Amino acid sequence: MIVGGVAINLHGIPRMTYDLDLMIALDEENIRRAWKSLTDAGFSPRVPIKESDLVDRTRRMELKEKKNMLVASFIQGAREFHVVDIFIENPIDFDICYAHKLLVSAGGIDLPVIDIQYLIAMKKLSNRKQDIDDMASLNQLMKNHHG
Repeated sequence: MIVGGVAINLHGIPRMTYDLDLMIALDEENIRRAWKSLTDAGFSPRVPIKESDLVDRTRRMELKEKKNMLVASFIQGAREFHVVDIFIENPIDFDICYAHKLLVSAGGIDLPVIDIQYLIAMKKLSNRKQDIDDMASLNQLMKNHHG
């Protein structure tokens, strides 16, 4: 499911972003599918991690605690703006978010995008300046939609 800056764009708020942030179900089969999809598309991990590092929850928690890793970043060769980040621990409940996702059609493909209310919840957890600006824009968008 698409989260982060691209999700904000897909909700209709123009904003520069350099990466595609994804939140996925963190079960073994799904992680392996995501890894295969990314590597088949020419992406590789930005830092030296193996598929098994992501599949193993204990290893993911070690990466988070010892290396301060929040996402596994995948890059496509030397293209610095072709970056896909996958959360190694979902900051909010994936199943609830996925049940309320929006499908946005782009190029004939339905893209699963996080709902605004959950995107705001994720932004609130990060609470960096960009996240605070994003929350203001998203709250305004919600107000405009719901009158």
